Amino acid sequence: LKATQEAKELVANYRGQTYDSQTQLPVPTATAFQEAFEDETGESYISATVDDDVWKSLGFQEGQTVSLNLKFRTKRFSNGFISNDVRIIKNEG
Repeated sequence: LKATQEAKELVANYRGQTYDSQTQLPVPTATAFQEAFEDETGESYISATVDDDVWKSLGFQEGQTVSLNLKFRTKRFSNGFISNDVRIIKNEG
């Protein structure tokens, strides 16, 4: 996604760069793209690799672009152990 022309222009605009149709914009870093994306949309995102069985159980096909709601929960135990839990809620519609 960040290698697309639209993503390159998004980051260039975020940085206040000037460019035209002849300008060869570089592929932005993941951090730069995420900052520009969040600034433009007010949304944040994560990129995650998930086992194929998880995607199939949610009814998604390989290569399909999806939008999911994620709920994160972190618990710190008295012994210092930290447990992270991510729950995927499939968007219907």
